[in-house]
Amino acid sequence: MGDSQPVLTDLSAARFAEAIDANTFALFSSFGQLDGAEIDDSATMLRYYTGIPHPFFNGVARARLTPENAASAIDKTVQYFRERGKPIAWWIGPTTQPDDIGRYLEKAGLRLFISDSPGMALDMSLLPAELAPLPGVAIERVLDNASAETWGDTLVSIYQMHDPARDSWVAEVKGLDRIQIRLSVPISPGWMGSRSLRR
Repeated sequence: MGDSQPVLTDLSAARFAEAIDANTFALFSSFGQLDGAEIDDSATMLRYYTGIPHPFFNGVARARLTPENAASAIDKTVQYFRERGKPIAWWIGPTTQPDDIGRYLEKAGLRLFISDSPGMALDMSLLPAELAPLPGVAIERVLDNASAETWGDTLVSIYQMHDPARDSWVAEVKGLDRIQIRLSVPISPGWMGSRSLRR
């Protein structure tokens, strides 16, 4: 579903934060595979719209604005989403610019939603060479309608989605020519989206 990122050799906290942000951005970019999705991946932001009625599936990530262009870029982006009438989230992470983007977003009518969801990273050299599988846990490729339904149930349990959002995305997954989304188990969600602003 996207290009693999190189293995990090710089294990500083700042580089980990950048990598976790980049992983989140790659996820939202992948929504472009859904029928009818609109992705605008510019130097200033990643804007994505799927039409699925849940803020997770419509919004902005990787905003790299300046104090000089923030207000106008945000107003234009909010108007784009208003015209489409679906809920949105504007993800704010450690690489978001400007640092005080929240005040611009609130002025544009979005409200602050703070989440404690951790971003997770690990120095791979600390892992043992052999890892025993966890009992009862399997990671499987979503290959058919039945596994797409199971994947949707897992998604709902992790992200507390409403059924219409789950059903919309599962329907889209079933319609993909090559289903490449991996089935995850609800051990721990690893979201960097520490703050998002919702309309």
